Amino acid sequence: YLRYEPSDDDWWYLMGIINMKLQEYILSNIQLEKAYGLGFSEKLIAKRQIIFNLYILEQTERMLSEFASLVNNFDNYQQIDLYLAIYYHIIHGKIDTALLIANKWSERFSSDPNLYGYYGWIYKEKWDLDTSLSYLQKWLEIDPKNPLILLNLWYLFKEKWSQVRAKIYFTKLIESAPKSEFAKQAREEIEMMTQTEKNQAK
Repeated sequence: YLRYEPSDDDWWYLMGIINMKLQEYILSNIQLEKAYGLGFSEKLIAKRQIIFNLYILEQTERMLSEFASLVNNFDNYQQIDLYLAIYYHIIHGKIDTALLIANKWSERFSSDPNLYGYYGWIYKEKWDLDTSLSYLQKWLEIDPKNPLILLNLWYLFKEKWSQVRAKIYFTKLIESAPKSEFAKQAREEIEMMTQTEKNQAK
């Protein structure tokens, strides 16, 4: 079909999705970018798929660049796009860019309480622990059982204030999400802290 209709952007997109399903991620992105360039009507959907393929291919720098392009060039992005963009920039050490994206989120979705959590995480990574704590406490008031908040609060108290209070947040984390990866990490940390306390007591 494409031999006869080489400028059909819908079909280039479809070919990109088919090759993604076949795990031909490089070819998929070539075809998705072709659809994008030809004016595919659902550009945001195509951009998300390109980002997903780059994630699978472990092309981190390109993935982050495409996230930045999505945030800067689309007016119809959703909160989930910002969640993912901030998350991947933080875990790959691009903290300043994560903060810029969070500021966009603040402008557009100012009533979203999750914003406090991401600001708290960002400022923790910037080692501004007092600012981080203020954001996390605001989020905790709204969502007291959120494991991500509790995990970050534990890190703050462990690094700056009180290991005893840190342990309390870990215990709450395990109670709120006992089967999560956060809870698994919390149990390991509590075990290490307990062992350290025993060694210090000898």
